[in-house]
Amino acid sequence: MVSKLRQEGIKVQSLNLSLKKKIPADASVVVIAGPKLPFLETEIKLLGDYLQGGGNVMLMLDPEVNAGLQPLLQAFNIKLDGRLIVDPSQARLAWPAVIGYGDHPITRSFQQKSSFFPFAQAIDVQEIPSQRVTPLVTTSDLTWAERDLTGEKIQFDAKRDRKGPLTLRDCHFTPLGHSTAQVSGQPHLRIFPITSHRTSIL
Repeated sequence: MVSKLRQEGIKVQSLNLSLKKKIPADASVVVIAGPKLPFLETEIKLLGDYLQGGGNVMLMLDPEVNAGLQPLLQAFNIKLDGRLIVDPSQARLAWPAVIGYGDHPITRSFQQKSSFFPFAQAIDVQEIPSQRVTPLVTTSDLTWAERDLTGEKIQFDAKRDRKGPLTLRDCHFTPLGHSTAQVSGQPHLRIFPITSHRTSIL
């Protein structure tokens, strides 16, 4: 992903939050891709302060991995499902197909196209008046969030699994004057509960 961004002329730099007292003000977006260890409390505060100052954060999170970002997500009324989404209509169960997209510049060019999001989880959002939430990507009603991946056969169980359609990606926008710190700026939190670089659009 980094090489593709650089090919587009976008400047990309690594950022070690544990060594910073503040995220650089000229950072257009902070991308957190596939964290394997929980973030420290001080690191979460840095991200929160950056968002409150009008910054943009993109989270790419694997299911069944606790990155310790719950305080940041709770501030936007977001909860990750944590279960792997499967799609029985596809040869690869863990590659759910998507044909439903929200009305947003990010997905406007995807309309009338199919895309695949391997190893994804669902997002739950409780929308409040001070935030505008756009579901970007939604699976079909054939999919479900699978709780037990240890069995020999993967099949839907109404008692433990969650039936689709399921939202995979969200974009959260807090209008001016509604951030908790009451500062200027328009913070965005984009949630991509998937880290695979193999996402395909057909």
